[in-house]
Order: sequence, then structure tokens, then C-alpha cells
Amino acid sequence: MSDEHWAYWDKVTIIKKKKPAYSKSKNVLNSAMRNGGQLVTTKKYNGGKNSQSRHIHSKNIDEDMESTKNKTIRRIVQRAIIDGRIKKKLKREQLAKMLNIKVSVLAEYETKNPIPNQTILNKMEKILGIKLQGKDIDIGEPYVRKVLLKKKVLKKKALKKRRK
Repeated sequence: MSDEHWAYWDKVTIIKKKKPAYSKSKNVLNSAMRNGGQLVTTKKYNGGKNSQSRHIHSKNIDEDMESTKNKTIRRIVQRAIIDGRIKKKLKREQLAKMLNIKVSVLAEYETKNPIPNQTILNKMEKILGIKLQGKDIDIGEPYVRKVLLKKKVLKKKALKKRRK
């Protein structure tokens, strides 16, 4: 190979884009403003903070929270729980132990407005023997499971067939 072929490698030109110099000091910014220099200011979202802003959509969240209310236990249900416990001659501690809940939770169901837990209400219905869910007319009435009734009816039918 000849030297003429590789001659263009003698001169190397490096082209770099210069990044604009950023300065955070007020003195440099003030002097640039006085001299009429070009200034570009950008505000970074949450710049320099280690946490996210929690109030971006807080107005929308507050409005949404006001429109949705938690379901609470009706007074008639609270009264039925108290009456059922008294009829069974149970103390709060005894009923709470049967339900596997704290006494304070049971007290909340009887006196305050807790967010109802369906499993707790179902257990209370079985133990106290009264309805606590459904229409206001049915609350406090004797609790009879439909499944048990169906089984009894089926057993009676089976006995009748055997007798024939």
C-alpha cells in the first residue's frame, strides 16, 4: 500500500457540541442580566426534594372522599345485637371470645358505627340465633339457615320414600 492512500489520516478534526454553562449562583445570573446576556431558566418538578408532592390532585381526592361514605351498622342492628346477647345471657367478653374478636370490636358493633364485616355479622347471627342482615323488618327475627331447612326437608322426603 502506498503512503498516499493513508494521507487523509494525518489531520483529525473533532467536533463537539458545547453544552451551555449552568450557574446556580445569583451573582453570575445577576451579571448576565445586567449585560443583556441570554438567560434560560427552567424549573424542575420537585427539584432537589427527596419526596413526591402529595397535593397535586388533592382537591379531586377530597371531593371524591366526601361523596363516598363508608357503610355503617344501622341502629336497629346494634339494638338487635345487644338484645340477642342479653337473651342468651352472655357477657361481651364471652361473646367476643366465641366470635374470636376483641371485646373493643364487639363494643364498637354495639355502640359506635364501625365499618361492618360480613363474616363477623354472619358469626353473630349463628351464635345469637337472630337475623342481623337484610331488611329492617327481618332484623331481630329468629335466624334459620335455608340450607339446614332444605336438608331437613330432603331427609323427611327420604324417610317417607323408605316407609313406602
